[in-house]
Amino acid sequence: MCSTEIVQLQKIGNVLYIQLLTTVHNAHVDGKVASVSFVREEAMFISDGENIAIIHIVVPSSDPSPRGPVYTRIQEWFSGLAIPVGDVAPTR
Repeated sequence: MCSTEIVQLQKIGNVLYIQLLTTVHNAHVDGKVASVSFVREEAMFISDGENIAIIHIVVPSSDPSPRGPVYTRIQEWFSGLAIPVGDVAPTR
């Protein structure tokens, strides 16, 4: 059994950001049954009206909280990402 919840959803200009948390019960992990496991996903959808770019990050974990070195690296990467926001006219 599993359930997914939207942790955060935000749209600014031409960028949509979503963060999801999936809780999985009785999952088989490395040949063992884990009573509960988590999968955190972050996705960004960037569109210029004609095209769309998608950034999708998936992190499995035994802890539902976004902490630890992998989340630090993800946040550092996102903080260095520059995306134009607002109306973007296509170049022709």
